[in-house]
Amino acid sequence: MTLLDQTFNRLRAGRDKVSAFEYNRLAGLVEKISRSLISNGVMDSTGFTTRRPPISIPKIKVFEVQSTATGDGIYNCYEQTLDATEWIDTNGNDKFDDKNSISVEVLNLWENHISSNPVIALSSDDRIAAWQWKDDEGVTRWVGIPLVVDSDTSMKVFEAKAQVNAPHNDDLSVKLCDIYGDTTGSAFTVKCTIHNGLYLDEASPYIDSGKDIFVAQRGNGDWLCISPVFNACEIGCVCCS
Repeated sequence: MTLLDQTFNRLRAGRDKVSAFEYNRLAGLVEKISRSLISNGVMDSTGFTTRRPPISIPKIKVFEVQSTATGDGIYNCYEQTLDATEWIDTNGNDKFDDKNSISVEVLNLWENHISSNPVIALSSDDRIAAWQWKDDEGVTRWVGIPLVVDSDTSMKVFEAKAQVNAPHNDDLSVKLCDIYGDTTGSAFTVKCTIHNGLYLDEASPYIDSGKDIFVAQRGNGDWLCISPVFNACEIGCVCCS
């Protein structure tokens, strides 16, 4: 028997009084229905059923970075549309177009907690798959994860230039390069792996100030030198002098 299968005696106005038994039965039924409606039941065209409502899945949209906004990891972006004409393209054409020129702030979740002197991880034309999320004050925000072009890596590689000659450790001060190869932004430190060694000034190839290298940022905010690969110099080697 379901909750709604229970029957109650009909009362005549002005003549009958509800008994305590009938009243308690009715109150108990209402209480059960109320509890079911909260978490375990829904009312639809077939009546009341004790099942959970469907889970709400956030709607994901693609955005393209236009510029940095105020706040670490926040970017001004344009919403993208999928270009139907380019669906079957085999010439490498862009499959997205700007939906409009309305700027939307989007948080890159890879930069949710970074150092006090961050290096900007995304640049103009980078894209983010994002969805809406309310903050703790009830304001609806857009948050997302960058779309990685190279499916074999989760880190984007950047060109950078050394700002000092090879130091007597494995940390190197660098600046990122823009699309023209010129340095931009503040200097920061990258960790260099030296095979069979500890010091950049005793490793090959030797790094001079202004030397080009390639770097990538881990999810925790640390920066690594991806190229070149350093090897400790052998005793008597003059390659590091």
